[in-house]
Amino acid sequence: MTGDAVRSRLFAVASLAAVVVLAAGVAAAEVRDWTSGSGDSVRAEFVEMRGGMVVLRTAAGSRVSIGLNELSLADREYLAGLSVAAPAGQAGGTVVFSFDTKSTGSDFAPRHVLAVWVTDSKGRFIKTLECREKNYGRYLVQWARAAGGNKTDAVTGASLKTHGAHRVTWDCRNAAGETVPDGEYRIRVEFSERNGPGPLLPDDHVRFIKGPEAKTARPADTAYFKNMALSFTPAGAPVGD
Repeated sequence: MTGDAVRSRLFAVASLAAVVVLAAGVAAAEVRDWTSGSGDSVRAEFVEMRGGMVVLRTAAGSRVSIGLNELSLADREYLAGLSVAAPAGQAGGTVVFSFDTKSTGSDFAPRHVLAVWVTDSKGRFIKTLECREKNYGRYLVQWARAAGGNKTDAVTGASLKTHGAHRVTWDCRNAAGETVPDGEYRIRVEFSERNGPGPLLPDDHVRFIKGPEAKTARPADTAYFKNMALSFTPAGAPVGD
């Protein structure tokens, strides 16, 4: 094969792989050996593409990321051959939710712990988006009950010293990394400034429909949660600031 033919073949593979990047989902992938250009290999299955990185899952359940350009030609051809059609009713999307918190004046105010998470319309836990609690998560009573401590891919850190603005983003995937089906979802927020439960955003206060159409909402202020704004952008549409 000539140099020009090789370059054309690589370009075609890269172009097809880019389709995988933009797709909301892929067909179930097989467990196989993946090899880098340096000869290192790992046995795993394909999960997704993110920003030019191929995300793999090993048999032990751990995730491994490797640059698309670092993979062997055979691996890139395999990716190009995957079905990129998203299951019906299961396209991806992006949710952006912003809000401010207001102190209750409790024991340790303004220091507080805080959690933001997503549930479905029946209150079933989907994913934690932000968790600022360090070793005091037990005082985030509703979050702990719903999530069981699951903070996969969440923004995490120590408890907060002051109240202020928050902005979280959700990629419409659950804690297992799977795109959730279309339907109604809700965002919950809880914080505490004492050794006990604190303010909790009502179950149905911030809710939206994930589907083919973009959505925006400006939920009304509550006593301790202010300036709330939500936007949902379906996969393939530009995401606003």
